[in-house]
Amino acid sequence: MTLTKEDVEMIEGFQDILNRGKFASGKQVTEVYNRVFGTRLAVTNCSSCIRHRTGRLYSEVKKIKDKTSNENG
Repeated sequence: MTLTKEDVEMIEGFQDILNRGKFASGKQVTEVYNRVFGTRLAVTNCSSCIRHRTGRLYSEVKKIKDKTSNENG
């Protein structure tokens, strides 16, 4: 799994949109998801699928940030 700075920014944006009760573009979420996890999932407009993908991506961002903060202090 590889996360670039741009991926992290996009994922945090997806989560922010979700927190406001809306959904990010299924295409954008799926493109980032496939790139990060090395999968080939199809683009979807299913809100449940987008929520799940966003949640999994955001969970990985949090793990990396938590690990980094623990290592630095």
